[in-house]
Amino acid sequence: MSDQEITTTRPSLKNRLSSDGVLGALVAMLSILTAFVGYEAYLADDNSNDMQIEAIKALTESNTMYLEANQDIIVDYSQFDNYYVNLGEDDELADYFYGNFSLALANSMEREDGPFDEPYYDEMFSDAEVIYEQALETFDEAKNLGDAAEEFQFIMLISAVGLALSAWSSLVKPGTTIRLTFMIIGIVAFVFSVGAYVIV
Repeated sequence: MSDQEITTTRPSLKNRLSSDGVLGALVAMLSILTAFVGYEAYLADDNSNDMQIEAIKALTESNTMYLEANQDIIVDYSQFDNYYVNLGEDDELADYFYGNFSLALANSMEREDGPFDEPYYDEMFSDAEVIYEQALETFDEAKNLGDAAEEFQFIMLISAVGLALSAWSSLVKPGTTIRLTFMIIGIVAFVFSVGAYVIV
């Protein structure tokens, strides 16, 4: 057999690319990728919902703490008024009211700009501020997870389209242009989906 005869019987690149083996591998990889990305989308969306609930709880807690701090400030004002009125008139009673001061008010009495200076309010609202900041951070995390879930869903859409076209090409005769075209689209969808997943 001559070299020319051997060359003519060798499958072309087009036929090899659109072979059943390559097609089966492509369909299998796209199927696994689509299922995997779909699961990632579910997890991201579920975690986003959980974080959203946690953020709302933290925000509610911080609002409650703000209200409690406001009530404590009102009590401090009342105790301070009674202390100031009785100071020099009835020192024993003044000392009683002074003993009912919050720690923040007692500390502010020792400062030059006190009482009820800016550090006083910072101290009274500090716990509420911490919880509020935590709520905002949790909201941001929930949003990021929600965005990731949307990106995963888009990737899943692309890989599902590639899977559908690759599967459809199995109904077409090997070596035809339409089969090869569908398979190339499937390969592009697979590469794009993997790249997009890595970026997410």
